[in-house]
Amino acid sequence: MKKIILFTTLAISSFNFSCKKGDTGPAGKDGTNGNANISTSTFQVNTSAWVNGSNYWYVDIPVSALTSSNHGAAAVEVFFSTNSGVNWHAVPYTAVSSTDYFMGFATGVGLTEIQWTYNGVGNGSDPNTFFGATCQFKIVVIPPAMKKPGVNTHSYNELKAAYNLKD
Repeated sequence: MKKIILFTTLAISSFNFSCKKGDTGPAGKDGTNGNANISTSTFQVNTSAWVNGSNYWYVDIPVSALTSSNHGAAAVEVFFSTNSGVNWHAVPYTAVSSTDYFMGFATGVGLTEIQWTYNGVGNGSDPNTFFGATCQFKIVVIPPAMKKPGVNTHSYNELKAAYNLKD
């Protein structure tokens, strides 16, 4: 019995005195501000992907960042390019020539629909035919908590700089 009491006393004593709080180490370096919560996706839309609707052309693009919890509150910006991403034009967009075309978009949970209308009254040519090139679309989703005041959201270059976006 004496051995058990002695062993228990030693165990408790060593537990109480063997653990010490160490000195606080130096602070680590600040990390680079990132964009973990901002989604940027680029899609190439071939002529065969455009659907000839009753009054306009359209294509539905899946966007997983548009969730039921942030749809309606997130900022969604759409840009298109006809020169492999050298220049990005904000949507909505109006193409003025001998015939006018209007490009717009609508969002839903999990998707963005790009719409292309001829003079507001009909289909005309699909965008790839009109521009003579395959269209690319860049969709940027900014959650409500990440929105920054004073950023021109219709300029991809300004969004890219403000949010440190990578192409």
